[in-house]
Amino acid sequence: MSRFLTYEEWQRVVEDSPAEAPATVRAGFVLAALTEWPTALQEVDELVAALQGEIRAPLTFATLAHYAASTSDPWKVEAVDALLELFDRERTNQFDPVSDLETLLERLSRQCQTSQSAGEKDRR
Repeated sequence: MSRFLTYEEWQRVVEDSPAEAPATVRAGFVLAALTEWPTALQEVDELVAALQGEIRAPLTFATLAHYAASTSDPWKVEAVDALLELFDRERTNQFDPVSDLETLLERLSRQCQTSQSAGEKDRR
């Protein structure tokens, strides 16, 4: 089992959850990052691997922000900017300086899976 939701699962979260729900907003940022990256990526783990290959350091807020500021590829800037929003979990412009991207994506994946499971039980 993958650590992250699949692309289709991220889409389902965005489509089936209340638009204002924090997890829905953050799932939208994940989809935006996958869409904006300049090479065709199918899954989040491919995006993480691509970033690790380019940054060669832990994918923290600081390293991602530095990468976005220093790369000349506007598509990569857009993708990384979307991912940086994941570090502001409460949507208060208070960015988590300690967590890494993989941890945030794993937490969000688990949160969305739990929410989807609860929603499926409610529909029965």
